[in-house]
Amino acid sequence: MKLLMENWRAKLVERNMPNEFYKKKTFEEFKQDLSNLGNIWIFFDTETTGLDPRKKEVQVTQVAAVAYDFSPWFAGQGEPTPVPDGKINLKVRLTQDVLDVKGQESDRMSVEDPEDPRHADYAKEQMRRRAGAAAFKRLKDEGHITGKTKAQQKKSTDEFFDSGGGRLFAQYRDEAMGSMSPSDIPLYRDKHTDSPEDMGYGPGKKSGTVKALLRLGRYGDKTTSFQLGEDVYKQFSEYLNRMEEVGSGIVLTAQNAPFDVKQMNAAYEDFGIPVPDIAVFDTAKAFSNFLKPKVSALMNSGEQIPEREQQIISALVATNKAGKEYISVSLGKLINAFNIQNMGWHDALADVEMTMMAFKEIMDYIDESGAPSGGSSEEEDAKYQSDRYPDLGNAIPMEEKISTLQEEWQYALTRKQRELIEREIAYLKSVIRS
Repeated sequence: MKLLMENWRAKLVERNMPNEFYKKKTFEEFKQDLSNLGNIWIFFDTETTGLDPRKKEVQVTQVAAVAYDFSPWFAGQGEPTPVPDGKINLKVRLTQDVLDVKGQESDRMSVEDPEDPRHADYAKEQMRRRAGAAAFKRLKDEGHITGKTKAQQKKSTDEFFDSGGGRLFAQYRDEAMGSMSPSDIPLYRDKHTDSPEDMGYGPGKKSGTVKALLRLGRYGDKTTSFQLGEDVYKQFSEYLNRMEEVGSGIVLTAQNAPFDVKQMNAAYEDFGIPVPDIAVFDTAKAFSNFLKPKVSALMNSGEQIPEREQQIISALVATNKAGKEYISVSLGKLINAFNIQNMGWHDALADVEMTMMAFKEIMDYIDESGAPSGGSSEEEDAKYQSDRYPDLGNAIPMEEKISTLQEEWQYALTRKQRELIEREIAYLKSVIRS
């Protein structure tokens, strides 16, 4: 167990957890491994102004956590109990970089005339970006840059530029720029929105501004005080230290944990504060590896399904664009499936409390009703991806699709969109390997 914990701690900085922990074991074995991690489980969540913490307009805006003692639950002697003084809810003041971007976006959103000089400035930025992308594609098409994987293409790109290829790239970029004009670029307001309701990828949807993302995360709600980032992360570290003194070990827990870990790691590093050395457990991974096979087995049993299971299946089964069904373990569908009170989305503290209730209810359900061993075969994983994404045709090379999706990931507006993109990438990579 010590080796497992060391591996988890090493993986924390890599923003990922070992899949082996969740797979190829019975639920009883899995639950025993969970109890060995520690008895103080800290469910946490973040709200942010974007997905990529390397971008200046992206920062954590809220950190919330609630600690529970799971000792009674692991022993089969009762419910998890809230730890005294185990709740923390901190909102982070906006950085000057975020305020600057927010102001720039507001200025651009006010432009209604394509002849406005402010549109010309924005259009030049977009034209240069488009021209760069067109030049890079032309270099690939002509064979100057090669490679099937992103790593191979990066190596080839570096070698191309090291050998003086920058001049040819600049030539192609300038030629592409020469074929464009500001009138080719839509107004900023035509492609962006300050309203969370209008964000998305579907017809009529737009990219969200910083203002939209702040509204989505209910940043303006005065549920707690706003503090400087450095103070927030110091307080969160102190909170974790206090919780560690309560029991026999603490486990940070989140739904889609890699996202929150990445954001927190980046924030700690920005302020020069040591990153907490604590294991992180991903509830979404556990749900995928135990609940999803359980639901799938029920659906394919050919037997009469009890009313409770019918409700769960109805809530978790979604339909793709081609009308084919697949099983989802998103938090929104889970709380509906298990009759958990909706405490409000996109508030870190509410998401934390709903995640804890979902985890406990689902683990109890699997424990009571039985479940197949955790994990799924590569064939089953590939089938799920095929069911989820039936319209991934073969007209575009797989590597190019992956590269395009990786770029889209940087601009995804919500976690749900990010998760869908990641699933598409995983599916395409599984096809390449097969």
